[in-house]
Amino acid sequence: MTQEKHDSFSENIPAYVLGALNRTEAFALRRHLETCPACRAELARYQQVGDGLLTALPLQVLPVSAKGKLLARLDEKKPRSNFKIVRGFGRFAAAFVMLALVATNLFAYKQVADLRRQQTQLADRIEKNHMLLGMLTADTEIHPVSAEGFTGNLLLDREKNLSYLLTWNLPDPPADRVYQIWLVSPNGERIDAGTFLPEADWPFTSTALVASRDFAEFVGIEVTVELLGGSESPTGEQVLEATY
Repeated sequence: MTQEKHDSFSENIPAYVLGALNRTEAFALRRHLETCPACRAELARYQQVGDGLLTALPLQVLPVSAKGKLLARLDEKKPRSNFKIVRGFGRFAAAFVMLALVATNLFAYKQVADLRRQQTQLADRIEKNHMLLGMLTADTEIHPVSAEGFTGNLLLDREKNLSYLLTWNLPDPPADRVYQIWLVSPNGERIDAGTFLPEADWPFTSTALVASRDFAEFVGIEVTVELLGGSESPTGEQVLEATY
């Protein structure tokens, strides 16, 4: 895992503690926490801060024997008793303010992390668009995909050994799933060509295919729904296919 990818998980921990992540982000972070001791330790520190604030005012149990004395003191109406009440309320108010400040800081941290993530997504989108423009040549083959509910095309440049999958109105998979592309060989073998998710707030999604062999050795592609991280072979529902 790259340091940039690890940092993105680390930045999501405060928002995870507040329950501010969406289902996909929360599931991905939980999977990461299973294999990252550093992030687990960071999560524990944030949870400790929250638990410490919530338990800052320990519950005081009044002894039964003190009931009569308390009633007698109430009859005396001494100002000191009122001072104790005010002091106790002040402690509660201080703890509440501290909790509000921590929550506000964590929310601001989440906003900054979201902006960074959006900046990264925009940079990736611009890079993809530049590569797609580079494929608009006479040598590029355009093959329609077969799917229900959405449309798409497979772009293939055999000479440059480049291929892109374009889809329009592709629905989001379940929170713990991704789309996985498979290259289909003439003998029916399926080779992993990468995973992807639909572009957020964008009408179409462009995905570069990754292959360890020339695309000319295959006859088409399939896309299935798989668990986050992908599978070694197709296991989920097939959502589209294309032949070339």
